[in-house]
Amino acid sequence: MDGYSQPPGYRFSHDSVELAQRIAAFLRQLAGDSSEPLQVLDVCSGSGVVGLEVARYAGRALSIDFNEIQPDYLPHFEKNLRWIQTFAPSLKGTFKQANYESLLRPDLSEAYDVVVSNPPYFDRGQGKLPPSLFKARARFFLDASFESMCDVFAHVLRPKGHCFFLVRDLSDHGLDRVESLNRTLAPFGVWQALEPVRGTEFVHFVKNSRN
Repeated sequence: MDGYSQPPGYRFSHDSVELAQRIAAFLRQLAGDSSEPLQVLDVCSGSGVVGLEVARYAGRALSIDFNEIQPDYLPHFEKNLRWIQTFAPSLKGTFKQANYESLLRPDLSEAYDVVVSNPPYFDRGQGKLPPSLFKARARFFLDASFESMCDVFAHVLRPKGHCFFLVRDLSDHGLDRVESLNRTLAPFGVWQALEPVRGTEFVHFVKNSRN
């Protein structure tokens, strides 16, 4: 993992690496034309580690949009994309700097086959914020909510599309993520918690077909 460029004073977690490896294993088994690129969205992508690791090991063509609100990550993403393209030369990747709530646009409805995310784990008020806004945004939902992120997942996925993301259990803080998932995702498909990734819940959501 030393090949990845990262902002000074910040290191991505091993959660991101294991998450990506498990998603890639799923995509290798996914039925369909493997020569046609899957349209993938990486939400809260940072410097792109999750999406790029998925592309490195998925064994099929991918076109990935990387959504990230913090511009500090862009030069590192560009370096990382070039590095991963030495392993996955067919990969097409685009960095889109924006709050993920901006993805709730009509033109992005049902635009992606797969969505991946290792988002912040904590809500504002669930602990002391770091003095650095950059680090605070990496750990806390500051600019939008967990629920609106789930709304984005349901909005951008195509029928029968797959979403994979990590969720921290905050029941000891009085927050019920299961209730939020049932309210935001269950009306649009089926979600389940798979084997945890390093103690963090690994959620797989499949959007309903139109039929």
